[in-house]
Amino acid sequence: MENGILDNEEYEAKTPGKRGAWHYVKKAFKYLFYALMTAAWAAVIFVIVIRGDDAIVKTPVLSARARALYEESPGDFEFYRVYPTVFMSEEGAFQLKNCVYSATAGEYEAGLRVAWTQLRYCEQCGRLYTPDQLEQQKKYDEEDDPHSCAALGHTLLRAPETDRTIRYEVFDSGGKVYETANTESRVKNINLGFFAIKYEYLRLDFGGLYLDLAQNIINRESSAASYDTGEAVSAGDGVSEAGDAGTRVFLAIYDAVTDDRLFVTCIYDNNTYIEELGYELPDRDYITQ
Repeated sequence: MENGILDNEEYEAKTPGKRGAWHYVKKAFKYLFYALMTAAWAAVIFVIVIRGDDAIVKTPVLSARARALYEESPGDFEFYRVYPTVFMSEEGAFQLKNCVYSATAGEYEAGLRVAWTQLRYCEQCGRLYTPDQLEQQKKYDEEDDPHSCAALGHTLLRAPETDRTIRYEVFDSGGKVYETANTESRVKNINLGFFAIKYEYLRLDFGGLYLDLAQNIINRESSAASYDTGEAVSAGDGVSEAGDAGTRVFLAIYDAVTDDRLFVTCIYDNNTYIEELGYELPDRDYITQ
């Protein structure tokens, strides 16, 4: 209060029944701001939660045979974490999770997350496409050679709106195809109209892989110095040359109907880093057989 004149706050405090409209407008904007902030954070948390991976994609399961071998002699069960250099497709539609290898059972298992919402289906071509494949098609248009579905006016649907499926196989550079020893899967499919996602989570286990781990990069004398000192070893250092890589093992994913390849990556060669781990029997909730 100055010179006997009440300022605005003092006036409102002493004359509550005479507050102007601006007072309530300010309060309305303040509470609206709080509501919008709360809704925004709730939306962010909601998206993070529903996009979270199912535990099955990261849980080593292996086959019933491998689990029986472990129960017979847990101390002799050789088990490794494998770190493939390329573990996801360019746009993330396919992503490998927690790849493992059991030398005792001769089994390689990879977690696979499939983001179906990112895939597209062309009604005219009858084919599935990854975002990267559609981007590659656009390069033809830049050369005035319209081969892409978009340039031809084809109808592209979101893959979850169709009944398409994928198939997968593991093969090596010698042409050998490995049999599936076990598969576990879960699907998360949420469609709220304004927001929709579909993820498929798999543990893909393949048998008959008896890898010569003595030739792995962590065991080779030629790489011991750089590995022990913690220096990064890259393809530029020459460790990925064909002479060092040995037999290479690949995982490929195909459109189950057309057999078009959607993604392929090397999941093991002599230059792939591995780490010895202790295996634990998975909870029964992760085993469907």
